[in-house]
Amino acid sequence: MEPITLAIGGASYYVATKFVDQFISQEGYGWLRKQLFPKQRYVDRLYQLIEETASEFEVEYPADSDKVPFYQSKPLFDVLNQYILFKQLPDKAEVVNKFSDYPTVLPPTQRQLELFYTVLALKINKCETLKKLHIEEVYKEKIFDISEELTQIKLLLRSIDEKLSFHLNDDWLNEKNRQAIADLGGRYTPELNVKLEIAKIFEGLGRTQDFSELFFSHIDSFLIKGNKLCSCDEISSQQSVISKSLTEITTLYKAIDFSILTKIPTDELCNSITSCNNAVVESESVLWKLREEAKAAGESNGYSDKYSSILRELRDFDYECNKLSAFLNSITVNLSNNPFLLLEGEAGIGKSHLLADVVETRIKTGSPSLFLLGQQLTSDESPWVQIFKRLQVDTTSNDFLEKLNLYAKKNNNRVLIFIDAINEGNGNKFWDDNINSFVEDIKKFDWLGLIMSVRSTYKNITISDENVSRNNFETHEHIGFKNIELQAVNLFYDNYNIERPSSPNLNPEFKNPLFLKLLCEGVKKSGLSKVPVGFHGISKILSFFITGVNKSLASPKKYSFDSCFPLVMTH
Repeated sequence: MEPITLAIGGASYYVATKFVDQFISQEGYGWLRKQLFPKQRYVDRLYQLIEETASEFEVEYPADSDKVPFYQSKPLFDVLNQYILFKQLPDKAEVVNKFSDYPTVLPPTQRQLELFYTVLALKINKCETLKKLHIEEVYKEKIFDISEELTQIKLLLRSIDEKLSFHLNDDWLNEKNRQAIADLGGRYTPELNVKLEIAKIFEGLGRTQDFSELFFSHIDSFLIKGNKLCSCDEISSQQSVISKSLTEITTLYKAIDFSILTKIPTDELCNSITSCNNAVVESESVLWKLREEAKAAGESNGYSDKYSSILRELRDFDYECNKLSAFLNSITVNLSNNPFLLLEGEAGIGKSHLLADVVETRIKTGSPSLFLLGQQLTSDESPWVQIFKRLQVDTTSNDFLEKLNLYAKKNNNRVLIFIDAINEGNGNKFWDDNINSFVEDIKKFDWLGLIMSVRSTYKNITISDENVSRNNFETHEHIGFKNIELQAVNLFYDNYNIERPSSPNLNPEFKNPLFLKLLCEGVKKSGLSKVPVGFHGISKILSFFITGVNKSLASPKKYSFDSCFPLVMTH
């Protein structure tokens, strides 16, 4: 079959016309709309853009063959455009194979195809004339994407697709996040924020710069101690093992690229550390045996103590081995490789506050996040349907997540999706039936992570242990102010202008932020400036506390009872 060939201008005009005709046909315009459609303006401008693209392409790939360039073959260019501009992406090889039907046409390489259509797509996207027509005619530009690697181009083109009726950027994400944080109400009180150790696990989740620096500090401390070990002939074989392991760990660490989500080889690193541990144990055994033999032989203390220094260094190095091993097996590092966290904790322990504070911190550092509230997912519909309604976007889960993933990859920063209190709203009814497909949707994309929080008492109801295990969630319990009660009490008392006690009685309940907050509010409502000691004073405070609990439980979203007939009472 011989191709019908045209000069470059004729082919371009033909393709521009076919392009617009295809668009009108697929949009299903009625007769009147077709009559009013400014087809000639579209064709004229597209013709110019195609000619510009062909000219630029010839500069990069000048014609040096008797065969016809693919963009000068009318029927072949027509087939190519139908594949690339209006259908699901075929295998690139399949497109190239089409050229076998046209032996007189010079077949392009896959790279040439990508370049030609990439240049054309960018020109179309940047064209002010077409943008103006887009506004006037609600024009939907049906631009293809032929290369998954062209991340920036995919974002530009996807942003004008009506299937995704929002423009994804920091402003859009931050607006949605701050709306969710505002809807938390009293659950998030930034003025009562206590820095908690648990916050560090989110650095691993996000693969942040802080995580990279934390990782380096552990590796660096370990290598410094290992390389400072003094040489000792009596344990030369063991020190050789240590030296080899230090080299292996250095090589493994240098191969990690934190910026592109390289998997951290924790197993390999831990194996090398274990070799160091074993060599240390063997070294200590040898040296202690030599000391005992020296003592038994009645040799001077100076001789028997000559190993004191190296034994101390071995002990310090063993400590660094254990510290690095603990870090590599910590949830922070686990989450850096597997960014799926189920955070549990008792009522009032501060889960919502923690997640809101992490999101606020990520906003300040330019780390993209999406914060959603379980309390707002109240229907029996699938999670994605409810989420998209809350976000006011018309899309599918795959398109939405792909857009988030591209955005994360473009910014070199993992996007974290937070869903707070999945046991609230109608979550106890729909999550367990939908969690597997929900997580699988997100796991398709390397640059996305998921954090879900759940009240401990509802955990098995909301998501079964079987599904937690199946989806390979990392699980972690939020313990509130446990172990830092004094710091928390001082912050709360100062904020409420309550006098600090001279000898604080830190009851276990003080680990619970909600209890501490209600206690302080009860003191203030009682007109007091310090927590009373006597029974009657405490009883009065407790009455305010119980009133607060009943008010919360009486909410229509919870047990919806008349608060005049309290569910919780003192005895």
